[in-house]
Amino acid sequence: MSEEDRERLMLQRRRKRMFQARNVTYVAMTLVVVGMLWWLGSPMGLVDPAPVPAVLLLGLGLVMYLTGWCWLLWLRFNHRI
Repeated sequence: MSEEDRERLMLQRRRKRMFQARNVTYVAMTLVVVGMLWWLGSPMGLVDPAPVPAVLLLGLGLVMYLTGWCWLLWLRFNHRI
């Protein structure tokens, strides 16, 4: 495999991973929105003890969003991959 082919393959791999990392952030934001809608859509409205599924969706969405952004930053500044 030539050096040019190797560089092209690494660039394709990097782009694919960046696409995957962006998709993680999109799914995470969807979870956050669904969690907020679940919380707001409860029969009593926005109540202080949030429903458990809403809290789980919000927490999972937040963790996934931060993970996705850390992954994106790592891919952005790590040029060896």
